Amino acid sequence: MKLIKVKEMVYIAQSEEKGEAQNYTVNLTENHNRGSCTCSHFKFRIYPQWRRGDRADPCKHIIMALGTAVWSKINQ
Repeated sequence: MKLIKVKEMVYIAQSEEKGEAQNYTVNLTENHNRGSCTCSHFKFRIYPQWRRGDRADPCKHIIMALGTAVWSKINQ
């Protein structure tokens, strides 16, 4: 998976799924700073659980963007 920084805390995650290139927008400032992603896993599984107040781990795109953001902050 490749991550492209669009602006502060917003990334494009490029991944290959089912033999097809996919681009997902990840915004780490949405949902009370828990993040959002345009992938179907986030939209249909994770976000509805967060909206109900249930605990759910973020999708892999959010985790990768978060790791990249933290890494760049501590290595400035």
